Amino acid sequence: MEVLDVCGRNALIESAANDDVDIIEALLLRKANLNQQDSLGRTALMEACAEGHTVIVFQLLATLGFTPPLAHMDPDTDLYTEILSSPLYDEGRKLNLDLQDWDGRTALICACQEGHTDIALALIRAGAAMNETSKMSDNVLDKSFGRTALIEACEIGLKPVVEALIDAGADLNKCDTRGRTALISSCVWGHDDIAKGIKGSLYYTQPICFGDLFTRLIYVIVLFSNSPDSWWLRHEHARGNHGHVCFDGDNPK
Repeated sequence: MEVLDVCGRNALIESAANDDVDIIEALLLRKANLNQQDSLGRTALMEACAEGHTVIVFQLLATLGFTPPLAHMDPDTDLYTEILSSPLYDEGRKLNLDLQDWDGRTALICACQEGHTDIALALIRAGAAMNETSKMSDNVLDKSFGRTALIEACEIGLKPVVEALIDAGADLNKCDTRGRTALISSCVWGHDDIAKGIKGSLYYTQPICFGDLFTRLIYVIVLFSNSPDSWWLRHEHARGNHGHVCFDGDNPK
């Protein structure tokens, strides 16, 4: 049985958070618990994804027999060779890619929130669930939860991740708790190229639901504007919203 600290964290979680590649390798070879969750529901994979520790994410994925492309690394380095040849794969245990922390975030959502493109792409290719959503916050002033990995990627502007999620069948019509879809989020934050791609995907492959009339009105404005950076967005910036558009009737901050 593994030793846990008072927060329920094992050595694997701490090493993932601290980017200790060599220790992670040793712990994995000694069959450390891959799916241990601390008192906040965080796993070693979530920590590595949130902190952008790409090599550690790839080490953890190697336990599934999955080797992501290490495009950012030199193939001639010893570390590259060590990761690819490491006997980490163990058919008897399974890394759970889709565990959620207390806020409902998966490893993929963590990677998208923090803008770690290589990690998010690796998780998508490894088969991580795409349509899980973060939970409602206990803070009544924060109404922006309920976001999927796709919505997070659209907000940050991770175009390769957005394209990979759409190609893999992510739900384009899911809304967060403020009624924002992936398309609306990309428009609010001024990611024109992403919005144009999503508009095409919605038009050709996805049904449009008009359940939330005000939110869909924004969709119609964007759809028929010449650019996602439309008069509506310029008007909101002039009012001082700078992307923080209010959909729920509250006064803009």
